[in-house]
Amino acid sequence: MGQRQDGKIVLSAGASGSGKTSIIHNIINQEKPKRLLVWDSDSQLSDLFGAEKIEEDIKQLGTRLIDEKSNFKTGFVSGNLKPDFAKFCTLAFHLGKMAPLTVIVEELADVTTPAKAPESWGVLLRRGRKYGISTYAVTQRIQEIDKTIVGNMAQFMVFQQILDTDKDKIKKMTGYDAPTNPMEFIHYDIHNQWTRKYGKIVYKNNRPVVGWKK
Repeated sequence: MGQRQDGKIVLSAGASGSGKTSIIHNIINQEKPKRLLVWDSDSQLSDLFGAEKIEEDIKQLGTRLIDEKSNFKTGFVSGNLKPDFAKFCTLAFHLGKMAPLTVIVEELADVTTPAKAPESWGVLLRRGRKYGISTYAVTQRIQEIDKTIVGNMAQFMVFQQILDTDKDKIKKMTGYDAPTNPMEFIHYDIHNQWTRKYGKIVYKNNRPVVGWKK
């Protein structure tokens, strides 16, 4: 096996309807990953990305993919959030060790807490990148997610925040206020000294397109 390109960890945070999922849609449309695994909390992302959908039975997901080295797009809709998420992350790490993988996790605050990242989620974040696993996480509440992803993310997409506690957290992390309008965002490049640029999402032909402010 040749040298793999490192994966990346991207966090998108914003209120409902702010555009936080649209930016991930835009990125995936551009990158076109060959192997895609989606934690689909609302049973919508799988359809968005044209992925096969497996519902509630985490064992079925494992059986379907455990030895899968070829290309696939698969989403999982859990019926038992936190126990299933731990197994989902273990499977994702296993699949990523076999071949490069893109993982999307929607509504991260449903399955992790500020106090502790689930062990298998921590392994996926800390060790997955070197195997070429790229992880995209989406959350409404920056206050309610684990420190592991915050400490390992390479890119941070900040969208409109509603609650003062989330606004304060964003400002403490970045030194800047969050955008005040839906679909506007600030992109922070963590590995480049938190360099920031401002963008806005618009939809053209039902697909999200990013325009960057000069």
